[in-house]
Amino acid sequence: MDLNIVVASEIGHIYEQNPKVEAVLLGGSVSRNWHDEHSDIELFIFWKGAPTDEEKIEIL
Repeated sequence: MDLNIVVASEIGHIYEQNPKVEAVLLGGSVSRNWHDEHSDIELFIFWKGAPTDEEKIEIL
């Protein structure tokens, strides 16, 4: 499996553990399988309620 897909999946699973997260969506070139070694990973996090500052950065 492609490294970008693996990394996106791992990060998405971490966000999914937060009960305030409604959905995690992969976008951009990685989602279309058009990416290369220079592509970034675009994850869209949909929150049920506004995240705290701590929740915004805890993944980092």
